[in-house]
Amino acid sequence: MRRRQPTGSLSCSRAARRAWTARCLWFLVSTLLVLSVLRDAHAEAVDMAVQSDEPAAYRDRIDEGLREFSVQNYEEARSLFLQAHALVPSARTLRALGLCEYELRNYGESVKYLDGALASKVKPLRDALRDETERMVERARNFVGRVVVDVRPSSARLLVDGVKVDSARAEPLWLAMGEHTLEASASGFATERRKLNVKGGEDQALTFILAPGDELAEPKDTARAKSSSERRWYKSPWLWTGVGIVLAGAAAGTAIALTRDDPGSSPDGGSTGKTLPAP
Repeated sequence: MRRRQPTGSLSCSRAARRAWTARCLWFLVSTLLVLSVLRDAHAEAVDMAVQSDEPAAYRDRIDEGLREFSVQNYEEARSLFLQAHALVPSARTLRALGLCEYELRNYGESVKYLDGALASKVKPLRDALRDETERMVERARNFVGRVVVDVRPSSARLLVDGVKVDSARAEPLWLAMGEHTLEASASGFATERRKLNVKGGEDQALTFILAPGDELAEPKDTARAKSSSERRWYKSPWLWTGVGIVLAGAAAGTAIALTRDDPGSSPDGGSTGKTLPAP
């Protein structure tokens, strides 16, 4: 028959397992905390190393831009942040530019800058700053439409509302709400124009396949001037006066030549064909 263990032994065994489990959990939590501290310390060290290499002009532009932003001078702040970004491009400067464009209601530019800030590895956005930037991107996307444009041939030029864009890049266009005109053209192909109505928060795809044809037509004023000059040259009276003089001279020369070549008009005994004047 199996012997039953005393109740006290079971209680001790359970208590030992609980104590062991608690020690394992404490060790795991402590390890995670240490790793988190080390990660933050490393990130701070990297940021300090980057900051130590920053030119003085960069920090001046950042400080001035922050002051302008705080008093809602967003265009001035954007100009200063652009100068700082040219000196030391990073996620922080991209985020600052994205916020300026948002306040200026340039939501398409804001999305591009904020997306770039989230993707940048230089002074990367962390924790609350990153979460706030992600929320700002989602808000900006509510006021623009995402348009993916495929242009063929790839060498074609693409204009959006008269402004050239880089159609060779595969990035989508972020267009403000409302109607836009897109125009694709290439040498040796017919130009194609499209009207596009953009609504906030929507995605659209647009394809241009240009048909072979004439190149872009020359401006009407140039064509009109050229046709006018082509009409004027043959209507000029000086031209026809000159032509008449040339024709008359040619006829007179021909008549004199025929007269001199007539054998009956040559004097007797002469061999040169010339008539001496009377003495």
